[in-house]
Amino acid sequence: MGLKQIKLLEKICSFPAVSGNEQELINFVKKIVKPFCGKAFIDNFGNLICQQGKNPAKLAVLAHIDKIGFMISKVKPRLEAVGLFKDVEDKLAINKPVAVLVEQLTIGGYVAYQPNFKMTKSQIKSQGLDNALGVMAAAEMLKELKEGTIIFTVQEEMGFYGAKAVAKLLQLEKVLIVDTTYADDSRSGVKSGAGISFCVKDNFLADKKMLSAAIKICQENRLPYQLEVILEGNSDIKGVFDICGGLPYLFIGIPIKNMHSFCESASIKDLETTINFLKLYVKK
Repeated sequence: MGLKQIKLLEKICSFPAVSGNEQELINFVKKIVKPFCGKAFIDNFGNLICQQGKNPAKLAVLAHIDKIGFMISKVKPRLEAVGLFKDVEDKLAINKPVAVLVEQLTIGGYVAYQPNFKMTKSQIKSQGLDNALGVMAAAEMLKELKEGTIIFTVQEEMGFYGAKAVAKLLQLEKVLIVDTTYADDSRSGVKSGAGISFCVKDNFLADKKMLSAAIKICQENRLPYQLEVILEGNSDIKGVFDICGGLPYLFIGIPIKNMHSFCESASIKDLETTINFLKLYVKK
């Protein structure tokens, strides 16, 4: 990855784009993708929709733009905040302070982890890699996309509400989810540094044709890949399915360690592999 791409990823991670507070980041990404996008607009719910070609419904690529975080629930007698979903609080170390950003010191104010982006020769460590990595990869994919739609969705962490709004607005035919996935974790056999992950099963089953095509692309181009089967797991496809019913879909996961924490980490090679795969996928 080039220095320009790394700086862009760091910038994306720096936004306090907690679910429900994504507008500033949405506006930033819109400026980034506008030069190579046929049509880019923000819908009434706040999703950024980027369409290419005469048949943009041919393929829909969803990458959620929100991150995990907190909301202020009390100001007096002392300041208190709650995680926007349970897993956030479960990942906090007991009695260990964590640096945060408070957007507004009032009930309902958003609280995000303090930017802490660090990079070595092989690893990226930061809060917000879920899903800054997917946003970065989808933006790179858009440069090669001739026909289709890439959607940067909001409120995925809260219940896939952005995806539900998109499913009502657009006529989706086939869906690709670009997100992060658990690496070196008891919930999954995926390993950090071992390549892109294709989810065969979580709460849904991957489309066999899409999965087969993805594997073939990796094999033909010598891209490292992993197959993942987990007992439970949801993504924006849950929102799409709730509105549209079953559609052909495939979940693409970029492996990260310490998911939903203030110290997520990912392999640079895994991100590069994902970007290369997505560019090859749209050419096929």
